[in-house]
Amino acid sequence: MDRRLFLATGTATVLSSAATLSRGRPSLSATEPNHSPTRGNRLAVSTYSFWQFRRNDLRDIGKCIDAAAEMGFDGVEILHRQMESEENGYLQSLKRRAFSSGLDLCGFSTHQSFVSPDKTARDRNIEHTQHCIELAYRLGIPTIRVNTGGWGTIKDFDELMEKVSSRAPARRLVTIEEVGAACVFLACDYGAAMTGETLYIDGGYHILA
Repeated sequence: MDRRLFLATGTATVLSSAATLSRGRPSLSATEPNHSPTRGNRLAVSTYSFWQFRRNDLRDIGKCIDAAAEMGFDGVEILHRQMESEENGYLQSLKRRAFSSGLDLCGFSTHQSFVSPDKTARDRNIEHTQHCIELAYRLGIPTIRVNTGGWGTIKDFDELMEKVSSRAPARRLVTIEEVGAACVFLACDYGAAMTGETLYIDGGYHILA
């Protein structure tokens, strides 16, 4: 029984299970095969996927956690720029919200740039990264994703997307449906043995880096 199911069924089910175990039942022999289904990949979603820097109704990370739980995700990655506060009370409220929803806080995402010619600017971004590592620690989050690049080199988003699509080997942008199909594969039994991989769905753009 996973954490979400435990929280949903409550104490009554736990007591019922304890009563069943107290009566005893035959144990599986060492040679009897175990036909329990293989657990598939655990999937998480970033709070950015809800907010996307423009959906103000989903800026609230608590709402994103609730939506992730409703969709059946196993975990949530928190985007630092989406946080309303860094006070301990706020951090603890996010941890409680995730726990009560049966979700892991599995990742912390940041934005900075290390490609500036200005050493002072680079040092400032390094300090920001260190600060975010400390925030992740306070949230009990084991991983951090550092998004970095030459931000602001192209001011218009549509112009940026046009440039990306013209450079990608596929000569186009990927669709939401293509990303969704890859997620379905990872979530179903066919993708259960796939782990420790980075799956690029970008029309081949990553090979140009």
